[in-house]
Amino acid sequence: MFDKLRDNSRIIVYIVVAVFVISGGFMGFGAYMSGNNNSSKQRRSPNEAIAEVNGEEISYQEYLNAMRNNAQRASQLSSTQLVNFRLNILNSIIERRIILNQAQEMGINVQVTEKDIDNSIQDILDNNNMTKEELEKNLKEQDYSIADLRNDLRLNLQTQKKIQKTVEKSYEDIKISEEEIKKEYEKQAENNKNIASYEEKKSEIEKNLLNKKQNNEFKKWMQDLKESANIKIYDNSLKGIKALNNKNYETAIASFKKSLDNSETPTNYILLAKSYGEAEKSDKALETYKTAVEKYPENWEVRYNYGQLMSSIDKTKEAEKQLDKASEYASDSDFMAHYQIYQSFNNIGAEEKAQKEMDKIIEIQQNRNQNSQTQNNESNQNKSKETFGEEEASENSLDEEDLEVDTVPSD
Repeated sequence: MFDKLRDNSRIIVYIVVAVFVISGGFMGFGAYMSGNNNSSKQRRSPNEAIAEVNGEEISYQEYLNAMRNNAQRASQLSSTQLVNFRLNILNSIIERRIILNQAQEMGINVQVTEKDIDNSIQDILDNNNMTKEELEKNLKEQDYSIADLRNDLRLNLQTQKKIQKTVEKSYEDIKISEEEIKKEYEKQAENNKNIASYEEKKSEIEKNLLNKKQNNEFKKWMQDLKESANIKIYDNSLKGIKALNNKNYETAIASFKKSLDNSETPTNYILLAKSYGEAEKSDKALETYKTAVEKYPENWEVRYNYGQLMSSIDKTKEAEKQLDKASEYASDSDFMAHYQIYQSFNNIGAEEKAQKEMDKIIEIQQNRNQNSQTQNNESNQNKSKETFGEEEASENSLDEEDLEVDTVPSD
């Protein structure tokens, strides 16, 4: 069921406690409190609202909890991509709130059993490759007990089950007719002469069609609820990127200007320039990039995006110059940075420079593979040492009876 949520919505049903306890901190977390880790003017209180849904506030703390749960997914993103990622996280919380409000209106109740909690704890142990004793030790170090964990898991599982049941209600009346199945089979048969018989494929086709219909119905239901909800976003960067994505360029410009007032960062300059560019205000976009280059001359993303703008207005030589700088300042281990620069060189016909970027990309991947192999070898060596140590300990722990048997002479 939750494949529907993962594939067709940004709803994230998360267990906060498990992530706090097991994964520890998230590198760069202060950046999310202030808008960016280069900010010195704005600091957010965890209890301050980042958004509001139908009069109900969403605190920065709840938002940061969701960010922690998705830290690994964000680790390879550039700073400008990260703003979109942050908006997706906030949208997931907003959608989650909307669904829970619907659950309350529909009077949906669920039960969580002790077995459900046991299974969740086992998932934590499996996912983190630890024993129950190690988990208890981890919890104790943070003044937290298994009983506390079980209680928090119960509350989170209740929420998860409530969301699941509510979402299922959104498409419970969806059916697939025999005619629809036959039509889909005939369509597949046209492209595959070796297709199995109708009776053999019927169940599979029905399942796929039903899943597709349910997904579409859920998306429509969710969209209708969001459109009727009163949603306010207070974070200017997130408000701006939402407006930019929706082509509300004047709102985006105003939001990023406010964001810059509170937090002068390369990312906010880039997004403001992008908004000007989309609003066909190239002069303003150029002015913004020039300011950004003066302030952050060695920031590869500023140079890269400046080059993108130059390319879009047919200033190829200037675009190539900025991309050269982007390549120079990008980290030697940043795969995605060099891949984006490679694509841009390709797009402006700078094939030789594009090839140099591809060579860097290949080198980065080879280094990653080598490091991964080294780590695997070290892990295997450690396991071998542990096994040898256990065997040695076993051999040295023979009791007196074993010794007496071993020294009995043969006839």
